[in-house]
Parts: sequence; C-alpha cells; structure tokens
Amino acid sequence: MQAQLEKIREQQKATWNKFSSGWEKWNDFTMGFMKPMGKIIIDSLHIRETDQVLDIANGTGEPGGSTLFFNLYIYKSFFTFQNMAYGSALAWVLFLITLVVTLLLFASARKWVYYAAER
Repeated sequence: MQAQLEKIREQQKATWNKFSSGWEKWNDFTMGFMKPMGKIIIDSLHIRETDQVLDIANGTGEPGGSTLFFNLYIYKSFFTFQNMAYGSALAWVLFLITLVVTLLLFASARKWVYYAAER
C-alpha cells in the first residue's frame, strides 16, 4: 500500500513540475525545504492534547472578533461586505496613521540614532 501511495505522489509531482509555473515550483521547493524545520519548531513546543492553541492566521477574526486586526477589517469591508467606500476610507485612515508615525520617527531620529561619522 505504501509503495502505491508513493508512486501516486511521484506521478503527481511529475505532473506538477510539467505544467506549473516557475513561481509555483519555487514555492513547492522552498516549502518542502522548510517543512522539517517547522516540524522541529512545533515539536519543541511540547504541545499536549489538553493545550488550547489559538490560530489567528485563519483570516476570519474569530473567536468573537478578538483577532480582527485593522487590515483584516479593511479587507472584509471591501470583499466580504462589498462596502468599497467604507473600506477605502479605512484604508486612507490607515495610510495617514502610518504616514504620521513615519514622519515622527524620521523627525526624532537625530536624537536617538548614533552615527559614528558625526561627532
């Protein structure tokens, strides 16, 4: 049974390599390369069956909107609720907040950044 499953996997991989684009091949290669490291990291966490693991990467903002980040809310406003005007306004607010924080950091940089050439 195992040999037959392996044969099917090899056929699928050969078909994948024949018909997929370069980016998909690269993604398949890198994910296959990184999978053992991910397994080592997960194994080092020593997760037991009684542990509760919160998955915030599922893109829904659940449970109860507690993991609903602002950029996910903008995305849901655009594509889930089909409210383009509101989503666009939220995107502009996010842009302005980012702009203000960036300008404040650049303006204050000479107080907290040390350059060896300037004495």
